[in-house]
Amino acid sequence: MIHIFQYLTNDLSTLSRCSRVSKLFERCASPILWYHLRLHPSIDQPDPYLINSTQRIRRFLDPSSSMKEKLKQVKILTVHHHSSHWCRPDKFPSIFLPNLITLNIQVDEEFYNHFHDRTRTPAPTSNSSCPLLLELKPKNLILRIHGFERVIYGYGGIPLGIFDKVDNVFLIPRVGIGYMAYFDPYEGLSRSPPSRIKSITIIYKVIPDYTSSAQESMKQRRKGNRYAKLQKMVEDLGDSEISLIIVLQRYLSEGVEEEMQQAINIHLDGLPEKFWSQEKKEKRKKMVGVLSLQRWVAERWRWEDRFDEDEVWGWEDEGGIL
Repeated sequence: MIHIFQYLTNDLSTLSRCSRVSKLFERCASPILWYHLRLHPSIDQPDPYLINSTQRIRRFLDPSSSMKEKLKQVKILTVHHHSSHWCRPDKFPSIFLPNLITLNIQVDEEFYNHFHDRTRTPAPTSNSSCPLLLELKPKNLILRIHGFERVIYGYGGIPLGIFDKVDNVFLIPRVGIGYMAYFDPYEGLSRSPPSRIKSITIIYKVIPDYTSSAQESMKQRRKGNRYAKLQKMVEDLGDSEISLIIVLQRYLSEGVEEEMQQAINIHLDGLPEKFWSQEKKEKRKKMVGVLSLQRWVAERWRWEDRFDEDEVWGWEDEGGIL
């Protein structure tokens, strides 16, 4: 029966109806239905609506409720439009997902404000963070960066140290073609991400002809210093595997992958021998790869020839990256 229900993973509404047939059906369907939990409150409504929405979510995730056993089955949590309303202790004091593996967050301006808005009362401190997120212990963290203009103007990155169990980090920035070389990976992370991270994967979602005043300002400040921020991350996180994935590669000029890889290798070659032996440099080069999305999916996830580039991106956008 579980094998049959697996075929309904793309039709969860039907699977949900099946689960109501009997307790046996519910027990078999539950691991599939609750494997990936998505929270998506509206941010376009006035505050009372948000508060009411938060109250509903609170009842849904209350660990003392009858949902406790189902929530133990959640392996992936996707949070769209994280709002500071979620973190009000009087409205939403706790979250209970003990077996969570992957936390998938859309990082927009609302999320950045949550950590860095100094007008909040009480004002956030260097250790301030969402008490809900603090309770989560994911192994994989996906940050979709949609509006990093705030960070460019000095708001700083996300204090990644709050996720003390994270092994693998995925950054998915939305960036224009002409600005890839100037993108700062630390815009999605804190300035000092934990050195114990096993891997960082940056998936550049390239937007053709996409520009903004913030991106132009960023490019001008870093003009003539192409890939400098990326080079620094490669040096700082010397024990972490780094993968740089380029989406919508057909819009890029020829040789962008080679250019990026060459910039990293040149930087490593120039590091002082006192701290970086030649053997260490060569080992580090092998730990940093620049790939197209098709090649990454084919090599890392063994999905060769299953999707074309657009289909893979759509699949990933629904939260199936891991």
